[in-house]
Amino acid sequence: MLIFQKWVFVFWAVLSGSFICTAQSSQPVKHALLIGISKYQSDGYAELSSDRDIALMTETLKKQGFADKNIHPLLNKDATLAGIKNAFAKLIAAVNPGDIVVVHFSCHGRQVMAQSFTKLSGIDECAVPYDAPFSVDVDDEKELAKAIPMFLRGYELGNLLKNTRARLGAKGDLAVFLDFCYSGSASRGETTVRGGAPALVPSKKFTNTMRRADSTQWLSEIQNTSDAKALSPFVVISATKPDEQDAQAYDTTLKAQIGSLTDAVARAFSQLSPNTTYREFFASIQNRMYTTVPDQHPMIEGDGQNRQLLGGDFVVQKPYIEIESILPGKKTVRLKAGTLMGLGIGSKLAIYPAGTNDPSKQKELTRGVITKAQSFYSELTLDAPVTFDNPVNGWAFIREQSFGNEAVVLGFNTQNNSSYSENEKQWVKQQMAGWNKISFASKPELLLAKGVGSDTLYFASNGMGFGSFANADDQYAEGLKKIVTQYLQYKLLKQLKAKEEGIAVEVKLVPVFNGKADTSYIRKRMVNGTLALQEGDTICLQISNKGTKRAFIHILDLQPDGVINAILPNSKKNIGAGNQYVDPGTQRLFNDYQVKINPPYGTELFKVIATDEPLEYLETLVTNKDKNVLSSRGSDGKLNTLFELLKNSYGGNSRGDVDYTASGTTSDILFRITKRKL
Repeated sequence: MLIFQKWVFVFWAVLSGSFICTAQSSQPVKHALLIGISKYQSDGYAELSSDRDIALMTETLKKQGFADKNIHPLLNKDATLAGIKNAFAKLIAAVNPGDIVVVHFSCHGRQVMAQSFTKLSGIDECAVPYDAPFSVDVDDEKELAKAIPMFLRGYELGNLLKNTRARLGAKGDLAVFLDFCYSGSASRGETTVRGGAPALVPSKKFTNTMRRADSTQWLSEIQNTSDAKALSPFVVISATKPDEQDAQAYDTTLKAQIGSLTDAVARAFSQLSPNTTYREFFASIQNRMYTTVPDQHPMIEGDGQNRQLLGGDFVVQKPYIEIESILPGKKTVRLKAGTLMGLGIGSKLAIYPAGTNDPSKQKELTRGVITKAQSFYSELTLDAPVTFDNPVNGWAFIREQSFGNEAVVLGFNTQNNSSYSENEKQWVKQQMAGWNKISFASKPELLLAKGVGSDTLYFASNGMGFGSFANADDQYAEGLKKIVTQYLQYKLLKQLKAKEEGIAVEVKLVPVFNGKADTSYIRKRMVNGTLALQEGDTICLQISNKGTKRAFIHILDLQPDGVINAILPNSKKNIGAGNQYVDPGTQRLFNDYQVKINPPYGTELFKVIATDEPLEYLETLVTNKDKNVLSSRGSDGKLNTLFELLKNSYGGNSRGDVDYTASGTTSDILFRITKRKL
């Protein structure tokens, strides 16, 4: 078993809170206040995509059950400082205790001189209302004093949020998304920056300490109360650290700009799995923003991070696959997923309009069969051509998977205490008659062993258990098919091979002694060319990029008993897919990520997948919630099999809208685990 020993990471926190308004009702009502400013009264502020942002957030929240009448947009000239405060007053008056509130800002941000000596940096992080000035003579005391109160400063927003929490009460839920920057010194790339205006601080008082802002006023004001238990939990998610600029991203058409946080929030809402917490929701936002604006660092703060999103009252998005392109004739589409996602030749899918939450509740546009498949993409040949021209207008949902494997050969355990009688063997074969994924004709790969209440499949080669299933007569066939499907997918991943030009990495498992990696010790543990590790050893990863492209590293651990675990990424340890990369010609020693070796004993395989884009979905796929699997090598004691990997991906327990377009190269690391020598 692999136990994660030590993780060192920096967790930047900014304010986050969630708001929902309700009318008097036995059930909480969802309300949203959406503030967006694209064009400003004063010349100087760059025009933003806020109109598109608010439209996207409106559609996103409507899919989550927010009624039109409870979504309150405040746009452009209406979003003055007075207008924003008045909108909060109306919101607070409308909600009832226990309601759910979402507040979203899409506008410019700016730093101004703080009026409180409690500020560590001497500056406030402010949202810029529509009527806030751009050009200010910071050395003119009267002009500066007049300008500063025209911005929505940290302590003011903190008070507005605190008052909202008080109205919602302990059973309410408040979520806030801040898509603006706190200003900085340079813009990023070709996209518009949501700030960039100079800080409003007298030139003689502006010091280097002011270049690194703090968020004490946001946090202290929203939490500053003697009766915290009476306030609703809250989460505030910001697009940047306090000293960073917020760059806009591009939407799915790659033609129009959009708020980077808004884009990530909308995508995260389309990727919800049951029981998603705000912390998990934020991890999805981080992964998306790392791809679109890699220099930004979104932040989360608040006491509700471990609570379920929107108080647990959210609509789960059934997982889907995006269409990469529509081929000539419109009867074949290229999908952003392939054999790595279990889409082998013969898999059956249906096309639905983009935005479909649950395909069982909507009419399909057409359906088809996978006719070509590689590791990261596939082609779907359709029964009828699609009627749309833009690939983003359609989503593909899986109807039936095909893994392209030959039938699994089963046998029966011959041990007296778990063997089947001849009549029982015939009954099992009759149950499986007509299902072409099972054969009893030759040397078995898996053995069936009878038990009390459940039967078990074992590897014929090493006797290790692979999975158990209920053996009641009316559940037997379904249970056995489930375990065999699990094994087929385990084989599929184990045999996965891919090679992409420019992507080549070398991964070594380095023994760790006294908390430090010792690369010289690798040779001492090599036996006939294979690394031999003993129970209790600790290892870390050394990764070298031998290619010409930046490589994002993903590693799955395939145990000898069939259990699969995600080594990289692991968001629970704050290591997302977008963070694990190695640049060309460089080497990284992950000494802060140490793994302890424990049973089961035998030959282990690390499947290394190096890609040119992070595979955001990979860790989610190996999060297993099935308590009936045998044993774990995971960091949290949960058991992860590839059956669960793909079931979670396509059974409603996974984030759906993810980027499958990456190309990559796979490699294997074999090592043996033995008992500790005395």
